[in-house]
Amino acid sequence: MEKINKFLKYLWLINGFIFLIWAWFSIYPHFYNMFKTKKELTRPGLIVGEKLEQAKKESIELQGISLEKPFFEQVNDYLIIPVTQKFYKHPLKPQAMRTIPPTDWHPAYSTKRSMYNNLIFFNKYDKNLHLLFEKKVLITSVAIPREDIGNLIYYTVIENDTNNDGMLYYGDVRHFYTSDLSGRNLKKFEMPDGLLRYVHPEHETGDLIIFLTVDSNKDGEYTEHDQDIVLRLKIQNGKYEEIVDLEFIEKIRKIAFN
Repeated sequence: MEKINKFLKYLWLINGFIFLIWAWFSIYPHFYNMFKTKKELTRPGLIVGEKLEQAKKESIELQGISLEKPFFEQVNDYLIIPVTQKFYKHPLKPQAMRTIPPTDWHPAYSTKRSMYNNLIFFNKYDKNLHLLFEKKVLITSVAIPREDIGNLIYYTVIENDTNNDGMLYYGDVRHFYTSDLSGRNLKKFEMPDGLLRYVHPEHETGDLIIFLTVDSNKDGEYTEHDQDIVLRLKIQNGKYEEIVDLEFIEKIRKIAFN
């Protein structure tokens, strides 16, 4: 009987130890989240009244407009672009700027982002294979459509060491490329001047909707004091047309800050 009691005692100790571990990882985080100090949002709500008037007195830079990551409405076929304000107690310096991935493709596309030297296309039926590029490049993103929505693959590609640092990397100028689904019929398109933020292929036309930050204050740098615009790259002729231009942004700014 004494041995059984001793065994049960150890068993309860083990069960108690297991319960304490479970409680630590399951219950404690909930209590911690309830009582921890909430972080201040990087962007406040829409400023009005005296706070707005004070912002106007301090600097026009405190009254910027930002175009945020868009989302695509499948039901009515609209691209919806959220708009927020830029308001800084202490304006950001270039090195403190929040970095944004260079591309963010439409959800109907399978997207790979890395630093590829090349891509091999292999035909599983006739066993033939070929390289996408016959020259040295750095491929930073590949967007492949679902079979039911498109017939073009999109690439962002760096070809030349434009900043002369001895390597092909994100600081160099990129270009858009397209190919068919077999990796043939490569076409090159110039990248517009600016900092690329988001790219959305239109699966109906193959055109690219491009979100770009332009050097609107002409200081030679891209910071959050510069403005976002939206362009469409026409795949058929390689020309760009403005969708949301600086004039339209100014209209938004006046509504928000007047």
